[in-house]
This record gives sequence, structure tokens and C-alpha cells, in this order.
Amino acid sequence: MQETEIGHFSVTINNKTFKLLPSLRNMSTLANSVRILLIYEMIHSPMVPLWYRIDLARDIILACCDDNDIDEHLIYCRKCKPRLSIKKISINDQIVVAAALMRHGVAGVNRPDYDGSKKGSGKPADKFDVNKIVADAMIYFGLSKQEALDLTMSEFCYLLAAKFPPTASQNNSPSLEDHKAAMKALMEKGNV
Repeated sequence: MQETEIGHFSVTINNKTFKLLPSLRNMSTLANSVRILLIYEMIHSPMVPLWYRIDLARDIILACCDDNDIDEHLIYCRKCKPRLSIKKISINDQIVVAAALMRHGVAGVNRPDYDGSKKGSGKPADKFDVNKIVADAMIYFGLSKQEALDLTMSEFCYLLAAKFPPTASQNNSPSLEDHKAAMKALMEKGNV
């Protein structure tokens, strides 16, 4: 069963289905905490040479797949022409699937709001600390280390939103313009 909203995928290639899971465990096997962000950036950047993105996509899919037989269906370049055949998926599909896996595994997709979340603020992360995220999941949600390692970042974000739901005051706060207009109206009525 696919749960694409939280990053659980399956792909069918030549009548064989492969499960893909960008869990914290699988992301940590792909690269260290600093390099994983570089991989994330490169798989999404059209400025990176295509042959390199193809090979990155292959590495990402292999890290997230439960079956090594998927390798025979992936395209491999290493600075040369891509090795294509009828058995292989398309270059575009390989890159798109890998990019989606990275978004669910590192950034978290469809991140719900939760108390303390500040969209658009802060600075870019300089590392993706799987150990901290796992420790947070264990403390906040009472998960074992193995259960926490099996989470995707999308799942982690959904759990945070469930644990720390938005408060009514956050959702109903007037904008500064609305506040000024209300204060002006009250002053005109003489209530302030």
C-alpha cells in the first residue's frame, strides 16, 4: 500500500513492484549529515550535469529500496553515455522519483503547521542530524530507536503536528492591518 503523503512509495517496473522508503535510517546510509544536504540540492538542480544527477538518483533509489534487484532497472552513467535498455526506467522517471524520495526523507513534504513552526523564518540548515531527529522522536512520541529510524521526515512532521496542534489564537490572529482598522473603528465610536 502506498502512502505517498508521508513518503511510502512503490514502483512497478516490468511487472515487479519495489517498495521505496526514504526513512531516516536509509537517508543516513546515503551520506553523512552535511553531504546529505548537498545531495538534496544537487538532485533538484538543473545546473548539475545530467549524468551526475542520473547517478545520484540511482544511489538514492538504491538506498531507499528494500530489494537490490531494482538496480538492473536503473540507469547508470559515470561520466559516459547512459546505459539504456527496454528493462530500464526513463532518465526523467529515475530523477523525479529520487527527488521525491529526498524531499520526503530530508525536508518533509506537506508539512503541517504545529506550535512553534515558523514558516519562512530562520536560516538554512547546515546539516541533517539524523541522531537528533531520532532522539526527538523517541522522547516526544515514545518510539523505540528502531521505530524512530523507520520514520520519514514527512511522518515526523505529521507526528509533530499531532503532538503540538495549532492553537486557536494562532489561527485567528488578525493581521496588523486588521488590528489597525479595528482600533480606528473603536476610536471613532469613542470606545477607546
